[in-house]
Amino acid sequence: MKVAPLSPADVRSSASDICVTVAPPYGKQQHWGLSRRRSGNAPRKAKTMHKLDRVGLRQWLHAQFDSCELTAVPLFARRGRVIAVDEKRVPLRHSRMETFYSDVIVDARRRGDCCGIIYCMYWIRSGEIVPLYVGKTERYGRGGKISANLTNPRFFGRWGYSRYYHLGDLGVGLRGGQKCRDWADRLFSKPSGLVLRADTFFGVTVWTHADCCPCGDCCNVASLEKCVIHHAKHFWANDNLNHRDGGEVCRCPGDVPVAVEI
Repeated sequence: MKVAPLSPADVRSSASDICVTVAPPYGKQQHWGLSRRRSGNAPRKAKTMHKLDRVGLRQWLHAQFDSCELTAVPLFARRGRVIAVDEKRVPLRHSRMETFYSDVIVDARRRGDCCGIIYCMYWIRSGEIVPLYVGKTERYGRGGKISANLTNPRFFGRWGYSRYYHLGDLGVGLRGGQKCRDWADRLFSKPSGLVLRADTFFGVTVWTHADCCPCGDCCNVASLEKCVIHHAKHFWANDNLNHRDGGEVCRCPGDVPVAVEI
């Protein structure tokens, strides 16, 4: 899958170096000797211990998401660091983010082995990914059918412009409401002027039951989300915007509860 090419406006003139990255789909970079897959005959049930240090989580984040400011996918449509909004002050998605995420959503919807999507809103600070918010979109909804988050363009994998979706709720915070007010205060140096503190990026990967979380245990997308959020809140306490760790059990047919100790 190809990510939309960079335009001249996407390349900041202040960049002091050039990153060269060879990456497979969704910006994943398989390095540091990390293995994401287990054998096809391994049991579905995961181990129960999720213990991880900052180095381990950093390596996992960099293996999944693009850490180069010149090539990472920007989340917001913007001019410089001033974002574009609609008439309700709801932030607009960057065109590269829309193209990129649309392709991932289609892939997740079509793949029978897909458990869901794990996504991350992040900064890049001195070459390190700073996970501002980690979340998931499961392939299956409560009724056992493909989730509306993957089929309804208005929901757009939970990054829609409506209320109860990330960008719609951020718009509430930018209008002075309590919903996502912490997002507005953290992301913007001047929320009233829509000026970002730093360039904000978006990363995502499709997840299956054959994939391994940062601690090396095979797990479903719900267990993965819980593991990553728990450690991100600990290691980046002043930056991370997640409030809850998430659950343990996905909605895939036949999935069984797995206790996660962290």
